[in-house]
Order: sequence, then structure tokens, then C-alpha cells
Amino acid sequence: MTASRRTPSVKGQAMTCLLFIALAIGITRWLHPTPAFSLWSTGMPVWEQVALAGAFAALCAAGAITALRLPGIRDRIPVPPALRDMNLSGARPLAIGLFAGAGEEVLFRASLQPLIGLWAAAVVFAVAHLRTAALGAESYPKRALYLLNVVLAGVALGLVFEHIGLVAAILIHATIDVTSLLVLNRIMVRHGRAPARAAA
Repeated sequence: MTASRRTPSVKGQAMTCLLFIALAIGITRWLHPTPAFSLWSTGMPVWEQVALAGAFAALCAAGAITALRLPGIRDRIPVPPALRDMNLSGARPLAIGLFAGAGEEVLFRASLQPLIGLWAAAVVFAVAHLRTAALGAESYPKRALYLLNVVLAGVALGLVFEHIGLVAAILIHATIDVTSLLVLNRIMVRHGRAPARAAA
């Protein structure tokens, strides 16, 4: 089965990641004060950023496992109709999450946030998620709530970038996306709504 044109695919996410990184390099190169890429490597040592992101990933995994084991929570997690055809088999959730985390954090945090500020970068981050809001929520109030959550996530990731570093922001963002996709896939499989696996 091929991925629906409307739902995220690994190839589409990879292309978006490359576009965002290219934009970030251009913006950083021509609009940031010299040395242009110095903010990309500030923060804690990389090993500490990875360790903190790993701790966050462990918390996300524990939360996801708990949510999936408790019927009262699991049965309340909706699967939006527009995402029911999304192929989340194999390593696709990991690839989609890593591409999204890398591209979006390099563009919105490392490149735009130092120029326009924490909150403005978070709002632009939410605007970039308008398509996701349309796929994930059928009503306008739910879309607005989703976008508000994206703004708040953008602020949180911006604070991670400012106080911990870019590597941690990328890994935490990827963890959130991967965990969400794995939970979504597990719920679709449980309810028999997961698409057939793509041919090898």
C-alpha cells in the first residue's frame, strides 16, 4: 500500500527536513550576526544534551505504555479519519520523527528564534503545522486547540534550545513525534484500522 498523498510519509518528511535545513542555513548565513552558526552549537555539552533527551524519552515511553495498558485512557485516544490510512509500519515512525525533529528545530529554534524571539518563533512553528491540524482534527475548535498546543510545545522546545542546546531540542522533538506515531499505530492495529504493510 502506498502512503496517502494527504498523510505524512517518510519521503515527504525527508524532503521537508532538507528544505527547512536549507532555509535555516540561508537565514543563519545572511541574517545572523557573525559568527553566523555559533548559536547552533551553544548550550550544554552534547553528551549531556543526549542524556537529558534520553531521560525525557524514557518518561515518554513509560507514559505511552501506561496509556496503552489502561483501557480508560487508551479507548479515549482518537484516531483522526484522515490519518487512518497512514502507513506506520516498521521504522517509519522513527524516520518521520527524526526528520521532523531535525528540520523543524534547526529552522524554528536555531535559525528563527534568535532573530524574532521565543514566542514569535513558536507562533511561526504553529503556522507550519496548519496542515497537521487539518489532518488531525475535524472541527475548527479542535484545530485551534491543537495549534495552541503546538505554540506551547514551541515555547517549551525554544526554552530547551536556549538553556540546554539544539541537540536536546531535536531529540526531544523527535521523541514526542515518534511516541505519538507509535501510540497512534498501536491504537489503529488494536482496532483493526491499520493499513496493510507496504510491500518490501
